Amino acid sequence: MLSTIDQLLLLAQAVELHKTLRIDPAISAWLLAPGLLIAGAMILLLYQAQNRIAARRLVSILTGIRLALIGLTFVLLIRPLWVWRQTSNDPPTLWLLIDRSGSMAQKDVQSSPIERLRRANALELLPSKVHPESIDRTVANLTLLRDELQAIRAGTASFNAERGEKFKAWVSRLDVLGDSLSKSADLQDGIRTLAKTARSAADAASWQRVASSLDNLIARSQSAADDADNGYLLRSGSDDSIRAILADTSVPRRADLVIRTLSTPATIRNLLMAHRVRVVAFGADAKPVETELQEAIKAAAEPIESATDLAGALRYVSGQIGSDETDASLLIMSDGRANTGGDAADAARQLATRGVRVFTAAVGSRRLSPDAAIESLDAPDWVYRDDTVRIAAAIRLDALAGKSATVELRRGTELIDTQKISATTQQRLETLVFTDKPPSPDVYSYEVRILPVPGEAVLDNNSRAARVMVKNDKLEALVVDQQPRWEYRYLANYLKRDSRVHLQTILLDPAQVDRITPPAPMKASPTNPKEEAQILPQTPAEWSAFDLVVIGDVPPEFLTGEAQANLARAVRDRGTTLVTIAGPLNMPARFVGSALADILPIESSSNWSGSELSDHAHNGFAIVPAPEGAASILSQFAIDPATNAKLWSAIPAWYWHSPQTQAKPAASVLWRIAEQARSASNPKDKADLLASARKRALLATMPLGLGRVIYLASDSTWRLRDVAGENLHERFWGQMIRWVAGSDMPAGGKLVRFGVDKPRAIAGEAIHISARLLSNEFTPMAGEKVAAVVHSAGQDVARVQLEDSGETPGLYHAQLQNLPAGWYELSLEGTAIDRLMSADPTASRRPLAFDVIAPSTIERQNVNPDRAALARVASEGNGLAVDAEYLDLLADYVPRTPHEQTVTRQLGLFADPNDRFTRAAHWGFLALFVALITAEWVLRKIGGLV
Repeated sequence: MLSTIDQLLLLAQAVELHKTLRIDPAISAWLLAPGLLIAGAMILLLYQAQNRIAARRLVSILTGIRLALIGLTFVLLIRPLWVWRQTSNDPPTLWLLIDRSGSMAQKDVQSSPIERLRRANALELLPSKVHPESIDRTVANLTLLRDELQAIRAGTASFNAERGEKFKAWVSRLDVLGDSLSKSADLQDGIRTLAKTARSAADAASWQRVASSLDNLIARSQSAADDADNGYLLRSGSDDSIRAILADTSVPRRADLVIRTLSTPATIRNLLMAHRVRVVAFGADAKPVETELQEAIKAAAEPIESATDLAGALRYVSGQIGSDETDASLLIMSDGRANTGGDAADAARQLATRGVRVFTAAVGSRRLSPDAAIESLDAPDWVYRDDTVRIAAAIRLDALAGKSATVELRRGTELIDTQKISATTQQRLETLVFTDKPPSPDVYSYEVRILPVPGEAVLDNNSRAARVMVKNDKLEALVVDQQPRWEYRYLANYLKRDSRVHLQTILLDPAQVDRITPPAPMKASPTNPKEEAQILPQTPAEWSAFDLVVIGDVPPEFLTGEAQANLARAVRDRGTTLVTIAGPLNMPARFVGSALADILPIESSSNWSGSELSDHAHNGFAIVPAPEGAASILSQFAIDPATNAKLWSAIPAWYWHSPQTQAKPAASVLWRIAEQARSASNPKDKADLLASARKRALLATMPLGLGRVIYLASDSTWRLRDVAGENLHERFWGQMIRWVAGSDMPAGGKLVRFGVDKPRAIAGEAIHISARLLSNEFTPMAGEKVAAVVHSAGQDVARVQLEDSGETPGLYHAQLQNLPAGWYELSLEGTAIDRLMSADPTASRRPLAFDVIAPSTIERQNVNPDRAALARVASEGNGLAVDAEYLDLLADYVPRTPHEQTVTRQLGLFADPNDRFTRAAHWGFLALFVALITAEWVLRKIGGLV
């Protein structure tokens, strides 16, 4: 850090002492006082006796030493404790989070000349005499003022005292900005007029007028800034030195620009010098860099990580900030392109609730990099034989206007289809749909690939792969309910129409028609020729014949304890998926303490008051994705995230839910119950969205052995049948079928299943292998010897022994480590494998294909900076967002109030043994006591008294 008078004054500690002497005698004063008198009398007698045989001066010194020893003993017995409070003013902490992911190695060669000019100004590369007056910095200042005004106004329409003080400070900043514009009379007049209008603002309507005027001023100023910079570029076009400087600003990596920006004197002086800076480098994880500031910045900025987890970095810093450190701030230097770890805005919101402001500085060009990419790929995990595979690919074309891209679909190495898409605009996102009919039941690898487009900056994101399993058998589903309520009717009708599903239904109270004899009772079974059944499966094996079991609002008298236990065993040992849908009569309220309650993802207790339930019944409630469910397949109604978000916002209100919505610790909450007024009516959601979601679980899941249990707290998914013209009810249950059948064990047959946890892995990460072995009776087979063999290009490249999981019979696991990028196939070997495969006519012995990609691929999926994401993080974190070129302008907004810290200190022999003052007292007392004893003995020796 720079050594300046201001900095030294800020770092100097202002110490205030409040002293107290405390005494805690080890023995009673009635014993201590006589003891001191007796010791004093004995020393006096000894003084008189030694005075006759030794020099008077020597005896006087010895007597003084003896009195000092008695004094030390007295101190030891009365145990004095000197206590004081030390208050110090330390500089506030600024956490500097620097992105070190692979995308920060990108060079923005597509930067416009104006961007290069402004970057050169920010880095102080242009001579001060030749560079123009930077109107763009005024625009950046006005933009910060606009965002700060929005933060002041957020959450209320009233002009209270606290907001009034903040607004006065805001107007003062506006005045200072206007006074600084001596060379821009028009802009100065506009700012002063705006400041005059702002000073008279006293209500929400006035604030809105100020905000509108500010938006207009920013628009005019931006135009003036662009004109001024273009004029300068025309005038200096023949200056070789200027052209060289501008060319240099497009060559560095984004990481280098971070280092240069944070090394520029203006940035250091205006922003960093007033803080205690803590540097944290983040990519796939967050790591502190504890060394001298400039060295720490250089080390933290080196782009070596293969992923970006901004949310995880914010959570890491949150864990490092003390509960009383409300003056701490965060500054994020990044291109904003996060690709793992969840929503960083949620983590920023958590910090804001603690009073910690989050600021962001975006690095990279505002111009799009020429790129054709597959943004996302949606393919079924499995289809029934003779069905058509439908694969939807979202194709992104950036800065390729006027060009066309050729997109191919391949099954393995075979070309299936080719489509073309033209870039009619500078930024286009379109979904292409491919179809294919696989020749036979098996596991197939599909690849969607964009052929290289001339001028593309990145080719790593031109392909994506999917794995599709074609099954011989349909998914066996059983739906059980008491009455034909709306939920049952729509669900049964949908499953009946789905060609992938063989449906059985049991209805306790079906509609009766006069003079029509009901059918003879039939047990639910995949072999039942009719859809309707009347008798539940009786044994775990009979329950295990179903892949999906949906239990509605049935009474415990029908679903008995024995039936519940058998169903739980089918879920745990065979991998059946159980879906429970709450109802007002029985589920789950009447199953408290039962075997079913033990495996449900929610607790039996309720967190809802009667008034809250009544309000939801009359006025309705909203359903929204929970933080941990936003990325779940069950929350995806569209392949495009923007379209998916619009569909979620259009879902109508629901009007009933069960009081039982508290998720168990092992459960995952995918949907939560929200109030209709989602903005500010529920402060708990803002304070702790995750904790709130776990108390208000609408859709929750929990693993159980080989299977999973799902709980829907409302019987209203039928209300999704018409949302913005889309039938989301069928999409949701279609995704449910995919989720039920989707597995990390897609290969094999009914008795042997195996696979890897992902069809496409990143080189260097562990690849998890799973296998499940069942006997002919569908009972788990434990203790077998099973090996996994990995092949590539016809050769064995790895072999690992699968270990029995121990906790779940019949389930085996292993991990592959350090596979390089390439295409691989996996197969199983072992005596049990050969026996079970031969006994299963549905089994496929073909190996399972999977892909390992280079670590850089995920980071190069989209290399354009995501300023919108950084702005959202800053907004939720009660901070501000700027471009890195204007980082020093944040100095007026980042809190600079010194952090006051009060520490209680103690000096004594019996204080805190870990305190440095206590240790000093111990050593001081010991040294003095030993010195006095030694001196007394030496003096007696010299005087002949020994």
